[in-house]
Amino acid sequence: MVGLNLLSEGFGYLIPKKIFYIFIIIQITIRILKNTILFNRIVHYNKKNNKNSSKKNYK
Repeated sequence: MVGLNLLSEGFGYLIPKKIFYIFIIIQITIRILKNTILFNRIVHYNKKNNKNSSKKNYK
Protein backbone atom coordinates (compact mmCIF):
# COMPACT_ATOMS: atom_id res chain seq x y z
CA MET A 1 0.00 0.00 0.00
CA VAL A 2 2.75 2.43 0.89
CA GLY A 3 4.54 1.71 -2.36
CA LEU A 4 1.38 2.22 -4.38
CA ASN A 5 0.74 5.51 -2.63
CA LEU A 6 4.28 6.75 -3.25
CA LEU A 7 4.17 5.63 -6.86
CA SER A 8 0.87 7.37 -7.52
CA GLU A 9 2.10 10.59 -5.89
CA GLY A 10 5.21 10.39 -8.04
CA PHE A 11 3.06 10.41 -11.17
CA GLY A 12 0.95 13.28 -9.84
CA TYR A 13 -2.12 11.36 -8.68
CA LEU A 14 -3.17 11.98 -5.11
CA ILE A 15 -4.92 9.25 -3.14
CA PRO A 16 -6.86 10.67 -0.20
CA LYS A 17 -5.23 9.79 3.13
CA LYS A 18 -8.55 8.49 4.50
CA ILE A 19 -8.61 5.72 1.91
CA PHE A 20 -4.97 4.89 2.64
CA TYR A 21 -5.60 4.61 6.38
CA ILE A 22 -8.78 2.55 5.86
CA PHE A 23 -6.79 0.03 3.81
CA ILE A 24 -4.15 -0.17 6.54
CA ILE A 25 -6.82 -0.79 9.20
CA ILE A 26 -8.39 -3.51 7.04
CA GLN A 27 -5.01 -5.20 6.54
CA ILE A 28 -4.24 -5.14 10.27
CA THR A 29 -7.69 -6.54 11.09
CA ILE A 30 -7.25 -9.39 8.60
CA ARG A 31 -3.82 -10.26 10.01
CA ILE A 32 -5.17 -10.30 13.56
CA LEU A 33 -8.06 -12.57 12.53
CA LYS A 34 -5.74 -14.93 10.62
CA ASN A 35 -3.35 -15.16 13.56
CA THR A 36 -6.12 -15.86 16.09
CA ILE A 37 -7.68 -18.50 13.84
CA LEU A 38 -4.29 -20.14 13.30
CA PHE A 39 -3.52 -20.01 17.04
CA ASN A 40 -6.90 -21.58 17.89
CA ARG A 41 -6.31 -24.37 15.37
CA ILE A 42 -2.89 -25.13 16.85
CA VAL A 43 -4.26 -25.16 20.41
CA HIS A 44 -7.19 -27.37 19.39
CA TYR A 45 -4.84 -29.75 17.53
CA ASN A 46 -2.52 -29.99 20.54
CA LYS A 47 -5.41 -30.65 22.93
CA LYS A 48 -6.73 -33.35 20.62
CA ASN A 49 -3.35 -35.07 20.38
CA ASN A 50 -2.70 -34.84 24.11
CA LYS A 51 -6.01 -36.58 24.88
CA ASN A 52 -5.15 -39.39 22.50
CA SER A 53 -1.66 -39.84 23.86
CA SER A 54 -2.87 -40.07 27.46
CA LYS A 55 -5.19 -42.98 26.56
CA LYS A 56 -2.36 -45.15 25.27
CA ASN A 57 -1.54 -48.14 27.40
CA TYR A 58 2.09 -49.02 27.46
CA LYS A 59 2.65 -52.71 28.23
